[in-house]
Amino acid sequence: MRTVNHRFNKSIRAGLAAMLSLALLAGVMTFNGAPAHSQEIHTRAQFLHAAPGIGKVEIHINNNGVLDEFEYGTTSKWIDVDPGIARVTITEDRAGFNWVIMDSAYPITAGNDYNFVITDVLTMSSEITRAPLAAGMARAQIVHASVDTPAVDVAVSGTDKMVKGLEYSRRSAEVDVPAGTYDLEVRQSGTTTVLATVPGVTLEAGKVYEFVLMGQPGSQDKPLTLTPLMDDVMPGTPTASPEASPTS
Repeated sequence: MRTVNHRFNKSIRAGLAAMLSLALLAGVMTFNGAPAHSQEIHTRAQFLHAAPGIGKVEIHINNNGVLDEFEYGTTSKWIDVDPGIARVTITEDRAGFNWVIMDSAYPITAGNDYNFVITDVLTMSSEITRAPLAAGMARAQIVHASVDTPAVDVAVSGTDKMVKGLEYSRRSAEVDVPAGTYDLEVRQSGTTTVLATVPGVTLEAGKVYEFVLMGQPGSQDKPLTLTPLMDDVMPGTPTASPEASPTS
């Protein structure tokens, strides 16, 4: 019996020693900075006021005010947001009681960037694709955010590349294209009727763009245009680097 107890106690001591070694090793790895700390993971959002029928607004995220006197055509700076569910509340910015215009919840994943586009009817959100790009390439897509505008085709002047039949609240496919300067033309879908021309659009290498179609057709005050929202891609080597044609 003594021999059995001796072996049992010896086994316990060996197990405790192994656990202590593992704990010390984990402490060294943590001290050396191997695991990422939660405060190092940035989750951000930017807002674009693309609603010509709405005046100045205030924006709250989970009841915290983040933007005040936010006007049409304005793009916000990057705003840190908490992962989880973000309740975005948009109110009129005026003296007295600020009426709620929109109030919606959006899922937010840690470590990602998001675009929020305020339109006359709804607020559209999108998680930005920041996957690495091949050298000399940019990533772009078109977002239809003009409620008064019918479906459109967006053409790259001088080429056969075109986004076709893009309707309100819809997004084109993302495409990787060579960096450079392009002239864009917005046409009523399926016709040669030009609704807007946007010359000299510059795409920088290593950037991702979301071009927001906003404004009102025929308006002098708030004309139809494409407003870019831009972000940086993550560093690294792309898994694939096709030069896709920008068709929807």
